[in-house]
Amino acid sequence: MAERSANLADDGHDGVGAVRAFRTGRVVTSERIVELEPCRLFAYVDAENPYLRDYRAEIRLSPAAAGGTSIRWRGTYEVAFGVHLFMRPLMNRTMRRMVEGLARAA
Repeated sequence: MAERSANLADDGHDGVGAVRAFRTGRVVTSERIVELEPCRLFAYVDAENPYLRDYRAEIRLSPAAAGGTSIRWRGTYEVAFGVHLFMRPLMNRTMRRMVEGLARAA
């Protein structure tokens, strides 16, 4: 499993192909940047996870009508057979926590 980050930029502005690894509790997740349009689009895929297939997420930023920025975060994935009963609820909770953290930071 790709448990370490790779191809990171020294200035913190990672580009397409960079792999970012992060830990949530005991689980290490690695995601590869596949599309990047500064201030508009950030897309990534799971670098390696035996429980998920075809995981892809996009974060799109656009000017909000009332000022500020509108954030649209969308992800799709398939769950490996045999783990769907616990994986879907876990992914829903994880994504909700991530979105709530993003909203607090914004």
